[in-house]
Amino acid sequence: MRRFPFKQRPFFLLLLMLLVALFLMRQASFSYYPESNTRIISITIEFRGTFQEGIEQIITIPLEDELVTLEGLKNISSVSENEKASLTLLFEDETDLNQAYLDVRECVERISAGFPDQVQKPRILKSDNNAAPVFILMCPSPSLRNEEEIKNIFRNIPGTGQIDVGGAPRKDTVLLMDREKMLSYKLSPPGIAGALSRQNRIVSVLMAPGYSLTGDMRFKGLDDFSEAMVKPDTKLSFLGQAVWKNAPSEVISRVNGEEKTLIGIRQTGDANTIELCRKLREASSVLESPQILYDKGSLMEKALKEVGTAILIGVVTVFLTTCFFLGSRWNAFLLSLNIPFSILCALGILSALGKDIDIMVLSGVAVATGLIIDGGVVFLECGPVVGRKPLVYSLMSTLLVFTALIFLPLSVKKMFGSIIWPITLILALSLFYIFSILKEAMIYQEDAFGFKNLPVRALFDHIRNKRVLFITATAGILVLSLFSAFNVNLQKDLILPDNSLFFTVEYPAGTTKELVAKDLSPLEEQLKELDEIRYFSTEFRSEKGSFNLQLQKGLSVKQMDSLKKRIREMNRTRGGSLFFREPDRSKTYDITLLGHNRKELYTTARTLSAALQAESTGHVILHFKERPDDLCLTVDIPSLGQVLLTPRAIFQKLSRTLNHPVWLKWVPPDSARREQERYDVRIFSREDNITDEQDIRDMLILDESGEPQVLGPFIKVEERESFGRIRHERGVRSVSLSLAGSSLSRRDQKAAVAGALNKMDIPPGITINHGREYKEEQETALFLTSALVLAMVLLFILLIFLFEAIRIPLLLFIQIPLSLLLPLMTLYFLSIPLSLPVFFALILVIGISVNNGIVLFNGMGKGDLDRDSVIRSFEAHGSSLIISLTTTVAGVIPLLFTGDGTASPLWGLSLTICMGLAGSVLFLLILTPLLIRE
Repeated sequence: MRRFPFKQRPFFLLLLMLLVALFLMRQASFSYYPESNTRIISITIEFRGTFQEGIEQIITIPLEDELVTLEGLKNISSVSENEKASLTLLFEDETDLNQAYLDVRECVERISAGFPDQVQKPRILKSDNNAAPVFILMCPSPSLRNEEEIKNIFRNIPGTGQIDVGGAPRKDTVLLMDREKMLSYKLSPPGIAGALSRQNRIVSVLMAPGYSLTGDMRFKGLDDFSEAMVKPDTKLSFLGQAVWKNAPSEVISRVNGEEKTLIGIRQTGDANTIELCRKLREASSVLESPQILYDKGSLMEKALKEVGTAILIGVVTVFLTTCFFLGSRWNAFLLSLNIPFSILCALGILSALGKDIDIMVLSGVAVATGLIIDGGVVFLECGPVVGRKPLVYSLMSTLLVFTALIFLPLSVKKMFGSIIWPITLILALSLFYIFSILKEAMIYQEDAFGFKNLPVRALFDHIRNKRVLFITATAGILVLSLFSAFNVNLQKDLILPDNSLFFTVEYPAGTTKELVAKDLSPLEEQLKELDEIRYFSTEFRSEKGSFNLQLQKGLSVKQMDSLKKRIREMNRTRGGSLFFREPDRSKTYDITLLGHNRKELYTTARTLSAALQAESTGHVILHFKERPDDLCLTVDIPSLGQVLLTPRAIFQKLSRTLNHPVWLKWVPPDSARREQERYDVRIFSREDNITDEQDIRDMLILDESGEPQVLGPFIKVEERESFGRIRHERGVRSVSLSLAGSSLSRRDQKAAVAGALNKMDIPPGITINHGREYKEEQETALFLTSALVLAMVLLFILLIFLFEAIRIPLLLFIQIPLSLLLPLMTLYFLSIPLSLPVFFALILVIGISVNNGIVLFNGMGKGDLDRDSVIRSFEAHGSSLIISLTTTVAGVIPLLFTGDGTASPLWGLSLTICMGLAGSVLFLLILTPLLIRE
């Protein structure tokens, strides 16, 4: 009598391994994306009171000249604007971001030591300041906390990048000086500002590479200003006092048209989005009546839960399918028990190795769920001796397919690594389970499956009799599939299914935030009436309005396009230019113009924009704008000596009256005391603004003798062209434009841009770069194609080694590319891009189709590929093929129901595997009768 199986030693080992796996999974870390491939470091430096030309010469160019020599730097771009320089460094995929950060910090600290004292300490972040926020929070307006108080709540959370606060009150520390006392002490506002700035600093001294000694000399509170020495024997308190005053907000923030405080938080490049958003949610609870408008971490958690649910459904489906096909419930239970054992142990190992459980890991689990049963079915059919060979070779074929991926770029390998690891571990653990558990507990029976007597001979005869029809149909599918394969779009990014829609409206230079808000208020009212929108938030800044729309769930791509079209129609009567922020970079085509002469750059860019717009190739977005001319004053220095008037006195008078410059910035260290926050220190003139040119000429300035002098006779006033922000690309001035909303392919977009350029007279010294994304996509496509070919070659060699002949491997080799054409055709007609998960599914189809061939032709060895031998083999192993195919499809088909339809990155993966397996079996059944001899 057979002993009860659970008393056997292997089951105790099984139970122990499961307990260890569950313990290890307690420390599992979850994320949506695989390990971040973003290698970006951003640098921001403020120099208040300085215009963009001065920022470019004093800060940007010296930094670029040094940073461009860093090892692994792929590209460097910068923006020089009034009072601030922003640099973005993009490194190669192989670069260690932590080491790159240290190298950048060392270089920046060394160069910034030579900057003027008023230049603020550089802020260096491992993030892209141009990226979209991952967390958007709303608070009532007016808020009970000012801007800096809100920022301090979040800025110390690990992974937090740039924080933008709109609609919250801001405070300035204002120095109220007594003019008479300043004159008696022979001090001026610039002199006071310079003295305070030299004391209120963080001083860094480079001691060794990667190591610096830092001294914090910043003021701790308002009292420190009173004690600050502006001269060796003079304290600031002798001249006046420092007070806090409210300052106007730079942003008007609204939600559904009502004034609110909006907080947008970006993440650093190496942060875990899910963990960061969890901590941000906890930190936001201290605010008054907070409401989260956008939480990317929650979206990722939801997507992961959907995939987890799909995997659970797949496991149940595979179990039910196995029970349906197998005659023994005990055997079905044992086969299905392999699924939780292999999956849990694999996830436990990944957790122990410190790898995140992300969307690609879960995809690998879903794919492997069906493959687990395949090995058990072969083992049950063939027994432990005969079944060992096909099982081992099936695992080897899978590993060989993955080996081909090592020649891909590092960024692609990292993403594929997240799906390769779980599949490899699960299959290896599955073999361990089969040879240690099933071997001891399986009940072998002659007819293990619920069906037999497959009509293989009749099917072969039918195909041979209708060979013309089948050859013609196969040729037609081949031609159509090849056309589809060459026209399917490539998508490099893994896009999160999101119900958000972002767009901005750009206005001419000089447009105030109040005018922007007034012009866009009617658009806000119209957006309230749209059923597709749940709620929306808006931010109005000078020259730009930004909209973040949260949409109803389940909108199709067609409905989304219709919504965008209606929003464009609504904005047609507005004064600004609208464009949408596309998460998919393949939907935009970027063009960059490089050169030194800014006027020629802007003129050439506008000419190119008009040419592209005339061709109706899409919506052209200019990343620059027309600006009013600057008023330039030239001083006649020789005439100044006659009245004892100096250029410095004129500059000081104009600066105080017109510009309200920020002379220095008080940045006290972080403190537990709420009143010790970070505020700007400004010195304001009490005079009204003067904007008329004649008012400037009539301005009175005191000369060194104290006599007032009219400014007009000593200056020449003229207008000069203004171009606004100065952008650099790899150290060269640049402007850029993008082609968006085009139905053309990348190749056709490149041809359209090239055609427009050929019709233009490009000025000397102007270089135009375009199609970089297209070139990168072509290189990626070449790498991916090479990986496919290499995988097939490696498998062909393995098949020859297994069968010790050429005919069976050649037959299986021929059906491999044919099995890929059917899913490619499906992708094309459903407008699904060839994303990286989809490509991995194609690689996997190659391995599975070879595994099917190994199962079907198992035992034929060196025998000839004759009709009777093949039919007998198909009749003997056809049941295993059907069960393997059905369970594999059952494991991945629930992924079709994750996300919002085809927008889900796993939708294409699941569909590709299903269609690939169908194509593999279809072409194998068609080719075999046609190619074997009678």
